[in-house]
Amino acid sequence: MVLVVRLHRLVRKGCSDKACFGLVTSSRNYTCEHYPERLQKLVENGDILTYLEEFDIKVTDAICDQTDLLMENNKEYQIAVETGNLVEVGSIGNMLRENAKEIVYEDMVYV
Repeated sequence: MVLVVRLHRLVRKGCSDKACFGLVTSSRNYTCEHYPERLQKLVENGDILTYLEEFDIKVTDAICDQTDLLMENNKEYQIAVETGNLVEVGSIGNMLRENAKEIVYEDMVYV
């Protein structure tokens, strides 16, 4: 239980996106449940913060890559960009980013 509380505090400091925080928390919970010795070793060696930061970077990169793919293939988004309709670009872009998060989170492997 102490390990979980410590990790919770570390994750909260390093992750600004609430959805990312949820994913890192899910990863932490999965690792606590299935690989507690690995997580404890990371804590004992002082590598847990580095591990969580690298995980956060990987998740963010995957979301950005997926968002770019969705934007490239979305006709409404492309039309909004070509016509300079910034309101539509923003709203469609936000929707595509949320879709990308769902795709990445469903496919994320917590090992």
